[in-house]
Amino acid sequence: KAEDMPFQTRSTPEIIEETTTPEGKGWARYDPNEHKIYINNSEAWNRWKDKAWTKPNVEGVKALPEDQFKSFREFKDFAIEHEMAHANNPTKKGMKKNTPEHAANENKMNEIALESLKEINAKRNRMAEAKRVIRSILRQHKGVENREVRAKLTEELLEDHKEFQNLIEELG
Repeated sequence: KAEDMPFQTRSTPEIIEETTTPEGKGWARYDPNEHKIYINNSEAWNRWKDKAWTKPNVEGVKALPEDQFKSFREFKDFAIEHEMAHANNPTKKGMKKNTPEHAANENKMNEIALESLKEINAKRNRMAEAKRVIRSILRQHKGVENREVRAKLTEELLEDHKEFQNLIEELG
């Protein structure tokens, strides 16, 4: 079982997108026996539209601000990261649902997921900036028809272009 594995050796759970959620199961959940995260996209979409994060269904779980998620993708990433937090921080055996201890654990998982989401968004922003620079470089070679010549020019420009190298270093 995943919860018995030391943290260092635990692999990333497989993410399974399902179209129907089994009776009595959550629309986003981590299964420690299978070491898998399940997410129901249509239910995630409904929760996104309903801003479910503003009205937790577990007493004691802190509501998140209405504008916490700027897109459905960001909300879905949060849900997956929340379940990933459960995978990496197994719940104590015997913890009962809808107790103060359970609410505190869910709040902790939300904090971990929000931190992970910041990293994901920062990486996406760095990648978007790098793509903008690359597109700009490619536009400079637009008149060059031969793909091999164009590729060679782009490669040389990338190698010599100090600003690009500095940007890549800044972007991490």
